[in-house]
Amino acid sequence: MDGPATGELERAAVAYERYEPFATVEDERLETLPTAFADGSFLWKDVEWIVRWYARRTLSSEPHPAESAFRENEWDDLEAAVETAVDATRGADTIAALEALTALEGVDVPIASAFLHYVDPGRYLVVDQQLWNAVAERGSLEVPPPDPIDAEDYQCYLESCRALAHEHDLGLVLLYRALWRLGSDGLA
Repeated sequence: MDGPATGELERAAVAYERYEPFATVEDERLETLPTAFADGSFLWKDVEWIVRWYARRTLSSEPHPAESAFRENEWDDLEAAVETAVDATRGADTIAALEALTALEGVDVPIASAFLHYVDPGRYLVVDQQLWNAVAERGSLEVPPPDPIDAEDYQCYLESCRALAHEHDLGLVLLYRALWRLGSDGLA
């Protein structure tokens, strides 16, 4: 399908790669992290990077409370939660994956969705209030977004995103990038 909406999403995804400061490092992490999570070779810095990335995408100068709270986790707990989440995604059990990750300090459903995005970028993408609104404008979600976004809300969001990606023949990474740009005051 190549209607105006498809063109809008494609242009926004291209603009993301051109203008968003994290695009290059995201590409690098999208190449390395799924394998590291799948084979268990991930390190503390890998999982901490995801929390930092999520918290700093808005380029706010204010620290996100999740960053310091996340540092309170013990490595064994972190490793077990990530391994449980990875196993759950292999079985397509998104709720179980989210539950494992949100048991960690500093991790709510939106931050857990960022983990899932880097565990399996072909099946998961990030959620936040801005992205929810961008999907709602183009899909079947209601506005305003729930606050806080819980696991069932994420399931609805994910299904809507997958339908949108399928309708416009886009991968979820490109859809995330397009929605981020479009949700940032409609920049494209």
